[in-house]
Amino acid sequence: MLLRYNVVIVQRPRISLKEVLPMNITLSEVEEFDARLVASIKEKQQQIDEEVKQIDVKITDVLAYRVLMPWLGTKRDDASAQAFTFYEFHTDKGLVGLRESGGVLAEEGLKNLKDKVVGKSPFDELIRQDLDTAYWDIVGKALKKPLHEYLSAVFGQSPPYRKMIPVAAYTWHRFPDLNGEGEVNFENYHEHCQQLIKEHGFKVIKLSVVDYEPMRYIELIHRIREVLGDNVDIRIDTHGSWNAQTALDVLKGVEACHLEYIKTPVGGPLDYQFRSMHRLRMMTTIPFSSHSWLPPFLPRPGGSTTLDQKLDLKLMGKYDPADISAPDAYVGPLAMKRIYDVAKFVGMGCTQHSGYEMGVNMMFRLHISAFSMPYQQNPRLATWSGPIPGLLHALDAHYNQWKDDVLKGGKMKYIEGFLCIPDKPGLGIELDTEKLKEYEYAEEMARRHASYDKEIKERYVEATGWIHERNGWPRYTGRVHSV
Repeated sequence: MLLRYNVVIVQRPRISLKEVLPMNITLSEVEEFDARLVASIKEKQQQIDEEVKQIDVKITDVLAYRVLMPWLGTKRDDASAQAFTFYEFHTDKGLVGLRESGGVLAEEGLKNLKDKVVGKSPFDELIRQDLDTAYWDIVGKALKKPLHEYLSAVFGQSPPYRKMIPVAAYTWHRFPDLNGEGEVNFENYHEHCQQLIKEHGFKVIKLSVVDYEPMRYIELIHRIREVLGDNVDIRIDTHGSWNAQTALDVLKGVEACHLEYIKTPVGGPLDYQFRSMHRLRMMTTIPFSSHSWLPPFLPRPGGSTTLDQKLDLKLMGKYDPADISAPDAYVGPLAMKRIYDVAKFVGMGCTQHSGYEMGVNMMFRLHISAFSMPYQQNPRLATWSGPIPGLLHALDAHYNQWKDDVLKGGKMKYIEGFLCIPDKPGLGIELDTEKLKEYEYAEEMARRHASYDKEIKERYVEATGWIHERNGWPRYTGRVHSV
């Protein structure tokens, strides 16, 4: 039987700013601001390119390390472990750039990569995509500055620069790991959240709300809010798994819990998402975040970068579906600065979407955030002009869910729910040879995880209590019932 919290919810329909006062900003002003911003960023990009081209350095070797990293518990019916490849790009000046990617790189792939980059400058624009984060790592190391400090100085930002970056604790339904440990289920979920705060000091908890029937999350969210109190932010993410009516039903059921925001409350084609979210925002006090509406961009021309994309002004004139921009860091620090600055200009909040990042990519995200997100705000007085107050939100991150990391020193430590950027040049981190050996990818272990994951998939729906299919029909169990 589904238990429900008896709560009185004050119905406060959200009123769009567009309905209560003339907007002090037009689409043409947004377009002009973005054009000036992009031109400025491209000038800074050229300045960086010119500075590093003066450095005589060549890539001498590429080392690749294949890793199989277990999750804490088993991530719903996805996997109990994840494969990664870590790269070291060595140079003749002793500089080493780090890169991390998902999956296992084959020997032929490594040979092709070496053939393409060895003997060339790491700052060669033609191979920048192949180096990925290693390019920026070597930029900082060559110029003897932490990456975020170097970029902040290039863009004229004043020290002190941010070192402590707030991160949300990501949570989801967990089956036990191969050793029978780490389970998180509907009954003990609130205790899991409490333990995360006790151990790591998180100030923000994120729930991935796809594991149980949508209406069950009303009870779960109320229970979590009750045990955590009011000093911890709670955000939820449907991953686009609800329709507009389901989203409205759940949002009305949890308004009294004062959620920080809900990400992508509606799935389906983007036009349906934007249309539905635009309408739903007028019906709830809970803010919406999106990694599709940053604001929106037109499709990227072939071979170009995110800086070359145009804003979709037609769509911006049609919908207003999100309060908070949640871009992915893989577009790079300069593109992220553009996205965040445009978002702030139109009054959107800023967070950062996450993927399956381990230490290298997580540290890259921290540097990007320290450089591109913060803005100066008077800590004491109300400001009648200048930046809009209170637009920044903690980063999303899966990082708390990994068993370990292959960085020197192991998994990064949370301090009050913050991760710290080192004072060393570049990304400021190194790979640990012992950790790389401990978690080295092995076919036998990979097969063991795959076999266990298959077993989990077969019982996932039953174990998580679904009585409906994802398409809305009642779920047929195949059991024989007597009449």
